[in-house]
Amino acid sequence: MLLPDAQGKLLPLTHQPGLTPWDDAIARWSFDKGQPAGAGTDTLPGVPYQILPLKSAARTWGLLVVEPENLRQLMIPEQQRLLETFTLLVASALERLTLTASEEQARLTSERESLRNSLLAACRTICVLR
Repeated sequence: MLLPDAQGKLLPLTHQPGLTPWDDAIARWSFDKGQPAGAGTDTLPGVPYQILPLKSAARTWGLLVVEPENLRQLMIPEQQRLLETFTLLVASALERLTLTASEEQARLTSERESLRNSLLAACRTICVLR
């Protein structure tokens, strides 16, 4: 799985030996276009792997790189549907994580503003009492 960092560079989710090698240009194209690429697709079908975008309605969240032992497995309709379902579920989970982080940030900002206002009110009260 490849996910974009803060600058948009696609990086593997884990750094484990034996990861499927992928071409950065193919991955970037797939991410930018939101389209699958590689084996079993119309885009660069000669490579020994398939890159599937992790897409939600809002955006592409990352990529799944699949390298089966037998490329014919990618041509089986049931396998294609299974991979499509998997990518939709992963994209949905990534979207929920992002929304949760955004909600938490908004909550913290609201609390910080509330504390700031309370502190300013307390300072005004102290200044008036002097």
